[in-house]
Amino acid sequence: MVNTELRILRVFGPTAAEVSAVLRQARADGCPGLRLLERDGEFAVCVQVSAPNRAMAEQYCEKWVQRLRAKFGDDVFATGETSLAQATLDTLLEKRKLLVAADETTGRLVGALLQPLPHSEAVFDFGTESYADPEKQKQITVPPQLLKKFPGDVVQAAAGRALAAMQAAGADFAAVYMPATVGQCPFVLICDNHGAAACALP
Repeated sequence: MVNTELRILRVFGPTAAEVSAVLRQARADGCPGLRLLERDGEFAVCVQVSAPNRAMAEQYCEKWVQRLRAKFGDDVFATGETSLAQATLDTLLEKRKLLVAADETTGRLVGALLQPLPHSEAVFDFGTESYADPEKQKQITVPPQLLKKFPGDVVQAAAGRALAAMQAAGADFAAVYMPATVGQCPFVLICDNHGAAACALP
């Protein structure tokens, strides 16, 4: 009797070409049953292994899962069916952190992902303490000194708005989505008290 073991690694961060390159190398090294699924920039790397008994199937599958984990590093955010939104929510809940959006556009995008998940209101304000509050909205502006220091720099401006939103809401993190502009690709920026990180979108 043949026993089959299936594991799923959830990956976010690398490009489709980078993920495919890792899987091509794994196949060349002898990894069986690899499949790749992709949705909205999230990748599900499926490893399926068959062996004469369950213990061998589990051991062989775990071997390849660990090798792939080593290749992808911190880009592996979860295993199994956990989505990126759920993994983000779980981490924020565990750390007791609050995320806010700097504007309505970003809030709608993030809110649409988190709203269906239980307890999302505990980690995301859905605008009530930030951009949707008329008084706090006035505080979410780019500091004049930042505009003066980096004139025309949309990334720095986004970071300034994110920091202002975080401070206005008393949050731990703030997010900004910026659509494409002339000479600037779309990007997402996340800010905390230590700085900001921006990620370009395809």
